[in-house]
Amino acid sequence: MTTEKPKTRLAAILMADVQGFSRLMGEDEAWADQTLRAYREVLTTHILEYKGRIVEAVGDKLLAEFFNAVEAVQAAVANQKELKIRNAQSPENRRMAFRIGINLGDVTDEMEKISGDGVQVAAKVESISTEESITTLKKALKITPNYQRAHILLAANYGSLNRDAEAATAAKEIMRINPRFTMETHAKTLTYKNKEDLEREVAALRRAGLK
Repeated sequence: MTTEKPKTRLAAILMADVQGFSRLMGEDEAWADQTLRAYREVLTTHILEYKGRIVEAVGDKLLAEFFNAVEAVQAAVANQKELKIRNAQSPENRRMAFRIGINLGDVTDEMEKISGDGVQVAAKVESISTEESITTLKKALKITPNYQRAHILLAANYGSLNRDAEAATAAKEIMRINPRFTMETHAKTLTYKNKEDLEREVAALRRAGLK
């Protein structure tokens, strides 16, 4: 009797977990559990928004798949953006930073779960990410180098850290992708609830050299 070999397919994989989750649980288990639930709702909302599917969510780890890398990147950027704003509103010892890894590779369906090289590589990428959005954005741009929003966020992050040379390089990429980009037009697309957050991004992008 011949056993049918499992079929593989190409998928964009997103993996996320909380940096230092064991430490957070040790310091205040009730707070860590409550915050994890709230932040996971954020992750789930953006994953579904960009047509992803939650494959597995155990403890602080989450695995999702997308039909293409662009949507995976969009979900990752949206999540890091919102979580960064939430963390900024909390004391340093009450911040929960998610590491997010993305990979495009082969996966194999196993019941309702998936496995394969695509998942393993995503896990390795996620494991070396830091809490800073810059890491996620740079890895995302390796997959979708012309994704303008990722370049904008990268320029803003560099600008806010006073890393002027790197901010200027990111700004050049924005103008390469969209020569008609202007700060006036971009500012109108921003939807921050807090005016100070909007002003902070605009100031960082102007520092990067965007006009």
